[in-house]
Amino acid sequence: MISLPICKNISAYAFYPYNDAYDMALSKIIAPQCENIEDYAFYSCSNLSSFDFTSTLQHIGYRAFAKCGTGIENFPFELLNTIVSIDPNVFASGTLSKLSHSTLTYVPIGAFE
Repeated sequence: MISLPICKNISAYAFYPYNDAYDMALSKIIAPQCENIEDYAFYSCSNLSSFDFTSTLQHIGYRAFAKCGTGIENFPFELLNTIVSIDPNVFASGTLSKLSHSTLTYVPIGAFE
């Protein structure tokens, strides 16, 4: 579990699993003040399955959750009232197959490819 209680921005490649041991350790992310998740932030974190973001998240970058496996299905879109945009391939090669959200104004081609 990673807890980032005052983090407003999760940088590109922040949790990219450079080795298998690191990938296996990251299963939950808590970031209640996060506004932006940059490109590849959680790319290929295959054990990530629990997310705690509140209504501050506004943008998710390119391939931020690509190759995250089945856990991505638990992403709490229904709780995020301020998210406006997601970049292409955000959930690429994952298992997320539906998205229901009222404030998301743009979903790019390939967001789920």
